[in-house]
Amino acid sequence: MTTLFKTGYALPTALLIIPFLTMGCDSTPGVDRSQLIINKPSKIEGSPDVPEYSVWRPFFVTDAGDVSSGTTVGTAFLAQLPDSDNSYLVTASHLLGPTTGLTRDISPNEWGTAIKSASVGDAFGATDAVKQLGRPLTPADAKQNELKWLDLDIIVFDKGKSLKGNPLQFSNETIQVGQRLWMATALFEGASPSQKCHEVKVVDVDSSGSIRYAFENPKVSFRATDGAPLLFDSGAIAGIHLRGQTIESGPVGSGLDSKALQSALQELAGQTTTSAKGAVSARGLATSARFASQL
Repeated sequence: MTTLFKTGYALPTALLIIPFLTMGCDSTPGVDRSQLIINKPSKIEGSPDVPEYSVWRPFFVTDAGDVSSGTTVGTAFLAQLPDSDNSYLVTASHLLGPTTGLTRDISPNEWGTAIKSASVGDAFGATDAVKQLGRPLTPADAKQNELKWLDLDIIVFDKGKSLKGNPLQFSNETIQVGQRLWMATALFEGASPSQKCHEVKVVDVDSSGSIRYAFENPKVSFRATDGAPLLFDSGAIAGIHLRGQTIESGPVGSGLDSKALQSALQELAGQTTTSAKGAVSARGLATSARFASQL
């Protein structure tokens, strides 16, 4: 099974000289698409622009087994901290466990030793290249406060020297119940693999930073979506999608909002005064599993 997606369009002979089109949830400027007879995904109204090389598929080599580049299990994204030139690769930490074929869960205090290497491939197939990541950022308090990091359900990697992507940005926007957000990744089923943005409506915001939402597309497939970025209409990071399932009312998901994500990322990167003491602003974050069970 390939981990990357490539979609070609069959054009009339007279149109073969038209350059290949860049695909996504946005339209490429400077091309008169009204003259093209193609089955292309329409731009979703209000959807943000997703920069190329910002959303990725993660692969791991660990002492509990491997998630190879021939297996697509999740999504990851580059995130840049405010007032910093540094960006990091963020994904869901539960991908490092039996759900993706490993023999056991790799706990946060093991990240620095059990993970032998990590790499990524572009989620939308813009390149076939697999980029090597740097080391995971292991929490200073991983052993004392393991439950906290399991609750957060994120793992962050130094992007390394070979990953030259375009990081997504944080903002001061806050999430409200009823608000529209967008999950950014390629779906295996339920939408064109070239469609980057998938609309959700927020149904619950917890003070801990956990959020729940419903998907507008009833056919959405959750395969390999864990770890995808959630975006505001502006394109800024709204959070991270951690889990999804389809219930009687339709497909729903749960994740972590941008403020909780940014706080954890700053601590891991050593940019908060509390990081040396191993605290995260006493947020008391609830587990994603608890929220998933309430969906």
